Amino acid sequence: MSSERMDFNHRKTEDGTVCSACPQCFAIVASGTSEVDLVSKEAQHHCDPFLVAYYAFFKKEPQSEPKLEQFSDGKKRRLRIS
Repeated sequence: MSSERMDFNHRKTEDGTVCSACPQCFAIVASGTSEVDLVSKEAQHHCDPFLVAYYAFFKKEPQSEPKLEQFSDGKKRRLRIS
C-alpha cells in the first residue's frame, strides 16, 4: 500500500522528537525534531503486507445484534451501553 493518501499519526516523545506511525501497518516510519522532518519518509513508506494482514485479522467486526444479559429470573434483556 502506498502512503499517498494516508494520514500518519504523529506523537511527541519525552525527548522532544516527533515520531510518525503508519495507520495501516502501525510501523514507526520516521522520527525527527519537527513534523516537517517526517514528510519525505512518510512519502517513501510502503506497508509490509504481512503486518497489514496481521492487524486486519484482529480487527473487530461490528455486531449486528445487541448483546443480551441473562438475569436470575431467566429472562434476557439488552445490555445498556453507557
